[in-house]
Amino acid sequence: MNLAETIYQKSLDLPEDKAVEVIDFIDFLKNRTRPNQPGLHDINHHAGKLALSCLDLIKEDIGVIENAPSDLSTNPAYLKGYGE
Repeated sequence: MNLAETIYQKSLDLPEDKAVEVIDFIDFLKNRTRPNQPGLHDINHHAGKLALSCLDLIKEDIGVIENAPSDLSTNPAYLKGYGE
């Protein structure tokens, strides 16, 4: 029996609500290992089911801009005049 068959066999006796959790977890794993950031459909699909933070959604983009300050909020000079 291969791995997919083992997963299938183990899922057969799960209650429906637990089977839905398994499907959601599989979707989560697929999205987590995708090379690209999840799209809005993926985020909305998991809304309320999985705790995706803003950091989870942008972690692949952190540090991609060269020569940018590390954190604009820590240096008030960067924000001087903003909103005036």
